[in-house]
Amino acid sequence: MSSDNGTNFVGAEKELKETLLKGKSAESISNFANQQGINFHFIPPCSPHLGGLWEAGVKSMNFHLRRVVGNAKHTYEEFNTLLCQIEALLNSRTNCPLNNNPDDLQVLTPGHFLIGTSMLALPDHTAVNVTSNRLRRWSHVQQMIQHLWKCWSHDYLHQLQQRTKWKEVKPNVTIGDLLLVKEDNLPHLVWKKALIIDMHTGRDGLVRVVTIRTATRTFKRNIAKICVLPKLD
Repeated sequence: MSSDNGTNFVGAEKELKETLLKGKSAESISNFANQQGINFHFIPPCSPHLGGLWEAGVKSMNFHLRRVVGNAKHTYEEFNTLLCQIEALLNSRTNCPLNNNPDDLQVLTPGHFLIGTSMLALPDHTAVNVTSNRLRRWSHVQQMIQHLWKCWSHDYLHQLQQRTKWKEVKPNVTIGDLLLVKEDNLPHLVWKKALIIDMHTGRDGLVRVVTIRTATRTFKRNIAKICVLPKLD
């Protein structure tokens, strides 16, 4: 487990070490950590560039956060609510299928490591196109979240499907692949997941259109509008 030298991470390592030195449960925790090869690793202090994997995610969120918040002034409670909801957005992103069941649409997210399940949010009215001075304070915070979700989720989906110059042939998608569907105006924390159930091959043998099945319906989609998730080994 790699992290920076944040006080909460250093404190968590200290608490774990103290726990492992006493109690019967300490032995089972220690054995599990040894079997799984779990160990804390801290990057040097004042060296954020050495944590490129997670710092890239922080940078992409900060990029949109500065533009959404701008010069607006918030109370402590409002800004704390905003940051907590941003945390939920980041921890809702999809990593890979949760299991090898080809009919299961569940995916593994960072939220599973934190609360044991994916992040959820109550549905709310869309305030993206409403003028800010017409909104109450709570609705104004929700408007910023919706703006940020729209920008960040769009960038995240683009990262999952890099469309570079066609200098080499890429392997076709396969039946049973779990994917995310690119859809506009989805509520925040909602990722539209689907399975490929049929492929439509062109004369050159390449697949450009697939039939996919979501939790509610089946339809065709161009492969430019889907992002296939990494498969489990």
